[in-house]
Amino acid sequence: MKAKNIYITIISNIITVCICIYFLKRIELNKNDWEKAHYLNLSDYNGTNGISYNISNVIQNNQNLCNSLQKLRETLFFRIFKINLEPECSIFHQEMICRDTACQICECSNNEVPRVWKQPKGIDENIVTQMDDPFTKLVEKYNFDSKQWLLKEDIDPKDGTYINLLKNPEGYTGYKGSHIWNAIFKENCFTEKYSSLCVEDKIFSNIFTGWLAVTNFEIGCNFRNRNTKEKYVNITYVANKFLYQKDKIDNLFFLYSLILKAANKAVPFFLEYDYSSGDPAEDKNTSKLIKEIFRHELKNFDEIEEAFKDSYVEFEKYIYSNMISELIIRFRNISSIIDCVTCSKCRMHAKLEVFGIATMLKIMFSKSTEDLKQTMSRNELVSFINLFAKLSKSVNNVQMVNKMIKIAHQELTLKKFRCVFFIGIAGVIITLMILNFANAEEESEKEEKKNKLINEKKKIKNQKKKVE
Repeated sequence: MKAKNIYITIISNIITVCICIYFLKRIELNKNDWEKAHYLNLSDYNGTNGISYNISNVIQNNQNLCNSLQKLRETLFFRIFKINLEPECSIFHQEMICRDTACQICECSNNEVPRVWKQPKGIDENIVTQMDDPFTKLVEKYNFDSKQWLLKEDIDPKDGTYINLLKNPEGYTGYKGSHIWNAIFKENCFTEKYSSLCVEDKIFSNIFTGWLAVTNFEIGCNFRNRNTKEKYVNITYVANKFLYQKDKIDNLFFLYSLILKAANKAVPFFLEYDYSSGDPAEDKNTSKLIKEIFRHELKNFDEIEEAFKDSYVEFEKYIYSNMISELIIRFRNISSIIDCVTCSKCRMHAKLEVFGIATMLKIMFSKSTEDLKQTMSRNELVSFINLFAKLSKSVNNVQMVNKMIKIAHQELTLKKFRCVFFIGIAGVIITLMILNFANAEEESEKEEKKNKLINEKKKIKNQKKKVE
């Protein structure tokens, strides 16, 4: 009996293990995109390529700042951006324009734009006429006042259109812009071999790779379902375009460290600037948020900057390298390349962000608050704050996406545990049932034998009585 039970138990266990393996393989094969993604170990994550920071500290100290910046970008002053919607492209042959609804821009109505921003500022008409001359534009592109990083007509177009940024959020449009990015890098003397770049070009490369990284990351975090129009995080896109490329994560954080540095340097300018829009309630809210973010006693930037304390060494050398003329030419070239983007919404966000980076560097290279007061336009301020808010949100989203991946992995582990547990329990129950059935059958046989033996004894006893 014991041998038989052992045999049954072994067979049942083998069957249970085989069933477990089968279902575990099915679970592994049917993993969703979140379960397939790999999460970052943020506690042990530090920068490379000379970019040193503690990612956990940065994320932790960024949260409150991020909330305030998101509120600031929603104010009237910072949500209205002026742009030329039909720029001239002189670099590529004319492409088919993207006519998908996702590419289109929702323009501001007349009531949305404060009258004070639309009033003429007494500019000399001769200068305006002269600006329209193509030769003058070309000359201006290479003969410039070093305080002005972008062409005046580019950063504040005379016939520009006002756009409400909240009504035109960044997201996936389907536009393929790889040729634009290639042109940006190729036209600005970058090489595919990062190690062969000089320090200055490495920093410039890091800035624009960081911009590409944050663009891809935010697009991935703001995918829209074509049918329901609901936003969702496309984890496959995010993983392939961002999470699995450590240099892009590093450069996102590097760009964020620079915009923090610029914001900290320009604190007096931001606190003294006039944010009037003609709406007292809006102006009061804007001033309140500006003070909330930029007042030094709140130490909003100090703690985050401390996490980046080693990342500025090379950049400080960059600021004093007298390369400002070359940098300005590069930015103007990049802005010209972006004019060739045929998706209106993509072009608008690209312009907004390249203006933001140019404004960041303009602040970094400025000698005084007075320089900024003389040259800074509202459009540059809008671009800077929106880029700052976007980078801050991306830093938070790194943690958010990482948590979602971790939760998906935990749920996958739990799913596997449940599978093994319930199949194991089922296997034990079935084994016990088989053993009970086998034991019951054996007991029945014993009982039958016993009864048979008793009956035989009775027969023998009866036969003896008859003989007597």
